[in-house]
Amino acid sequence: MVPVSVSANREQGNPFSESTTTLIVNATGALVYLTTAVSEGQKLQMINSITGQGILCTVANVTKSGQEKEKWEVGIAFAELKPRFWGISFPPDDWDSANRKRPPEPSIRPN
Repeated sequence: MVPVSVSANREQGNPFSESTTTLIVNATGALVYLTTAVSEGQKLQMINSITGQGILCTVANVTKSGQEKEKWEVGIAFAELKPRFWGISFPPDDWDSANRKRPPEPSIRPN
């Protein structure tokens, strides 16, 4: 979980800013809980509270949370490619876990 601040200007009403934490992060965005209602396609500004780095994002999907009352699960997609935004190295798209390095098998010598 990464602490973030999410803000946006709304077509009707005042701008909002909300501090929250991520539920899931990946190289192209995140899933967060928000108490402020947002809509798919809406532009947001997200700031990583650990690094202070900000990025423009788009709301990819919105689902009413089944676990947290009065909260929405919001899928957020980065507007630009920024895989290092979270400070985590993600494997490349063509990575195959079957090819990862494993310790060599011990050799057994016959007696």
